[in-house]
Amino acid sequence: MKIKPNTLVAYKGGGYDGCFWEWNYAYIDKSGEFHSIFASGRNGCDNREELENCEDPYDFDLYDMGNAEDRRRFGSEEGVRGTVLCARWFAENTDTRIKAKCDRCGCQTDVLGHGSWGDYAGEGGTSYFPQHIFCGKHPQLREDY
Repeated sequence: MKIKPNTLVAYKGGGYDGCFWEWNYAYIDKSGEFHSIFASGRNGCDNREELENCEDPYDFDLYDMGNAEDRRRFGSEEGVRGTVLCARWFAENTDTRIKAKCDRCGCQTDVLGHGSWGDYAGEGGTSYFPQHIFCGKHPQLREDY
């Protein structure tokens, strides 16, 4: 599968000793250069060729970072961990900002500025991740959610 420039790719990586997989992220910048934002396990891709030749192209989600609707879709559909991870990478390496949907009111919020994340839960005994993103107008009280 050929990935066009300025595309953020979410793909199934991970797979440690046949256990579980986790979402991995890569970015093909405007000049076509590959950037690994997060790669893990046996399916983690270290370069563009590996990413484009991944064994199952249906385990991908592509986001055109030049398209406002795709950026909104990313911030609404991806998990909190991936959203915050990618938002931080984009803030440090590009002029593109990723916002996420507030799980209380539905507005778009800056997860690195006024937004927050919380309502942590375990994931199979191997990790502990936030489950929700909140805008600056809403406290992150678990019992309120």
